[in-house]
Amino acid sequence: MTIQLQRFLIFPLLGLLTIGCSKGPSLAPVSGTVTLNGKAVDGVRVTFEPIIGESDVTDEEFYTSFGITDEDGHYEMKTEVQDKLKEGAVIGGVTVRFVCTKRQSFMNKGLEDSRAIYDLPKSARDKSMTYTVDKSGSTEADFDL
Repeated sequence: MTIQLQRFLIFPLLGLLTIGCSKGPSLAPVSGTVTLNGKAVDGVRVTFEPIIGESDVTDEEFYTSFGITDEDGHYEMKTEVQDKLKEGAVIGGVTVRFVCTKRQSFMNKGLEDSRAIYDLPKSARDKSMTYTVDKSGSTEADFDL
């Protein structure tokens, strides 16, 4: 095999290996409590979506961090990186969104229906809330909705 042919085959392969070996974004441990009108909420999904330019992510590698509150309203953030769930949230500026995962069944015109247990305010759902994840992390990322 000629040297030019070897280079033609080897360099693209090295490029692919480099792309596949990305370690992902820098993460910091983040936890806190979510309350609604001062009372703890259970089963609320907290999502941190990095703000491009204010965090350790790019358009090509976008990572979302999430946590789900327990009966005390406490949550701990996790981030999926290369098909593995890692503790922590992406460092930097993030938008914050809350979604109630617990549903309540009821009858509606003879049919069973359901709705979220908590009526979260629009500001909790529309990504207008922001938070900054410090590189040292936080155990007090608390939100009162």
